[in-house]
Amino acid sequence: MPNQDVYESAKSDVYNFGVVLLELLSGQHAVDNTKVGLKQNLVDCVELYLGDKRKLFRIMDTKLEGQYLQKGAYIAANLAWQCLSNEPKLHPKISKVLTALEELHSPKGVCQ
Repeated sequence: MPNQDVYESAKSDVYNFGVVLLELLSGQHAVDNTKVGLKQNLVDCVELYLGDKRKLFRIMDTKLEGQYLQKGAYIAANLAWQCLSNEPKLHPKISKVLTALEELHSPKGVCQ
C-alpha cells in the first residue's frame, strides 16, 4: 500500500521538522547522552513549556539573549508543539508548516 507509506513518511517528516525547530528555539540537541532518563530527550524535557506563553522563555536559547519577539517565538514554539503531537493524525500538513513559517518571515509578519 504505497499511499500509506507516503502518508506515514510525510507525518514522520513533519515530526522531525518539529524536533529541528525545537533545537533551534532551545539551542539544545535532540538527544543529550550526558543527561539521565527522560532528560536525555529534548522533546520530553520541554513539551510542557511549548504551549504556555508564560513558560516558553524557560526553554529559549540563552545565547539569543532575549533578542527575539516573544509573539514570534510563541508562534514558532506552537508550530513545533503541533508537529510533535503524539498523534500523527494531528500533525499539520507540511504545506501548513511552510505557510506558518512564511507568515513569521513576511514583512507583515510578527518577526518584522
